[in-house]
Amino acid sequence: MELDSPAAERVGWSFIALYTLAFMSTSLLFLAPVLVTLALKVNSLVGIQQAPSGLALVAGTGALLAMFGSPIFGKLSDRTASPFGMRRPWMVIGLVGGSLGILIVALAPDITILLVGWCIAQLLFNALLAAMVAVIPDQVPIGQRGLISGILGVGMPIASVSATFLVNLFTGNQLAMFLAPCAIAGCFILIFAVSAMHNWAFLLGPSFVVGVGNGLILGYLMLRSGLVPRPMALLGLIGGPLLCLAGIAVLFGVVPQGGPQQSLAAMPEFFWELALGIYLTVKGFRPAAAISQPARTATNELIPAI
Repeated sequence: MELDSPAAERVGWSFIALYTLAFMSTSLLFLAPVLVTLALKVNSLVGIQQAPSGLALVAGTGALLAMFGSPIFGKLSDRTASPFGMRRPWMVIGLVGGSLGILIVALAPDITILLVGWCIAQLLFNALLAAMVAVIPDQVPIGQRGLISGILGVGMPIASVSATFLVNLFTGNQLAMFLAPCAIAGCFILIFAVSAMHNWAFLLGPSFVVGVGNGLILGYLMLRSGLVPRPMALLGLIGGPLLCLAGIAVLFGVVPQGGPQQSLAAMPEFFWELALGIYLTVKGFRPAAAISQPARTATNELIPAI
């Protein structure tokens, strides 16, 4: 379903699930620094005595910008005309720009730079939030809006707990404490922003899962192990990225789905999988490579191969 089409038909549970994850992820972007990491960063810069006033200055300024930024970006997204729709560009811009602001906060050497970074994060994350909220009137018929709003409300405390849990996982690494929530939340947001453009289940399957799994991962393992001839494994390493790039091009409407460009990009992956199947059926794994790889213990000590 298109992100910008009128809300005429009932949305399915796959759309609801994906939208809920994306909305919870948007909340996670705000809550992780607000609940934990921002206060820790301010304390590390100005000391425990000045931390309360410093945190109040940073958080208050960010909240003021957010109060004005959200309606402004909402109006801008309403008037956006692009090949990718009204909401999708602001989702991506908000995610990338806000994450850049969080990176500035994480690396800030003083409270002034931290304040600048937090203002950038608040403004652009609110651009993302405005576009995400607008999906309900854009896509969801009136009869389902209460249900979906209720589901999103339940997701808010889950996002709060997840934010605290994620930050605690990376205790001791301040940069990871700031960026890990952005990375994890960003994956779900980008999947929703991109996949709503077309049949997401079909496109994410053949284009990405096959390209990454069968092409990149399997090709890399076969290349490192030497279980199949090197040129064959290299074909998988070439075909996987090409298939992923073709899928991205289809998702963004650069090339038509099932068109000659996508078919041509899929050829190396096709021949890699065909060659691998025929080779293993006829010859199997190369015996010399299979027995020559030394094993490792849990302590990473080498055990000679038999």
